[in-house]
Amino acid sequence: MTASGSNSSNPKPLVGESMEANRLQRPTPHESLWFDDGSIVLQTDVHLYRVHKSILAKYSSVFRDMLDMSSGGGRNGNSGGNADADSWDGLPLVRMAGDSDENVYHLLMTLYDRDYYDIHKRTTLPIIVSLLSMSTKYDIPTLRTHVINQLEKYFPVHVERAIEEEGTNEPLFEPGVSKDCDLQLLAVAQRCNVRRLLPMLYYKCAISKLRFILASSDNLEKDVLHKIIIGRERLVELSYDFGVLFLFPSEQCKSEICPQMRRGLIEIWTRTSDLGPRRFPIFMISKTFTSVMNDHLLKFACEICAQKSARAREEFKTKFWDELPKIFGLGTWAEILSDG
Repeated sequence: MTASGSNSSNPKPLVGESMEANRLQRPTPHESLWFDDGSIVLQTDVHLYRVHKSILAKYSSVFRDMLDMSSGGGRNGNSGGNADADSWDGLPLVRMAGDSDENVYHLLMTLYDRDYYDIHKRTTLPIIVSLLSMSTKYDIPTLRTHVINQLEKYFPVHVERAIEEEGTNEPLFEPGVSKDCDLQLLAVAQRCNVRRLLPMLYYKCAISKLRFILASSDNLEKDVLHKIIIGRERLVELSYDFGVLFLFPSEQCKSEICPQMRRGLIEIWTRTSDLGPRRFPIFMISKTFTSVMNDHLLKFACEICAQKSARAREEFKTKFWDELPKIFGLGTWAEILSDG
């Protein structure tokens, strides 16, 4: 039993233990990004990076302005790293307030090593997320444009490119990417105001299995989750509409077998409840119907109905693509693309 008011259950650490803990928590020089001729030290909560002012200033207007202010005796007040009177072995020390060590590392590696990030090669999700975030925050327009251009190959702004991408097996990321990569990309694209990527990012998220979307809901903002769920419902409606429009026989059909076959396929189509990615609009307009329906029945389709189906596909493609950004409350394509 302890005396009343005692605090023996929470003993204070010894002075030596506290000093040792602080020493272990101090940032240490990074093995790769520590140049003996570096002119500035960037500090995160994990590492110190001794790099060159000239490199930072060359690519980033935020760093350039920040370093100008620092050299003039001022303090940095922008949203980037926080420069103050601190120094490291006589070099200016910039505290990268609000930036994770991972983000700083990926940015510096990209600036110093041309092979580290190549828009023509597979990359990793952490690198893409970091580079888009940091190039936006520190105003590095060339890098930001490169990242957006690479992402736009997989989340395009033109329907023909979306159809082409649907049929390719070329992945954006290296093996082992997180299952929620589309959700993570959606979050960073919104945070960095890359509107041109949002329609297809929302689409890719919305065609995921509903149970996966709900399982990921804790990591989504309510507004984003609402747009995904409501958008998914509209995509389901469009998928059913497309099936009926595509399969419905032509009024000029003179075959006895073709109308029966088509009505049978419509019944199969409308009764199918398990809508995987293969049953959503972009897949449907990118494939012939033999890819998803009973191809042994389609051989009975007459030429008149085949031509009617081809016209229906083109009409639906235009309608769907025009509507896509509106489905997720993003405005029109013209408004989105006017942002550059």
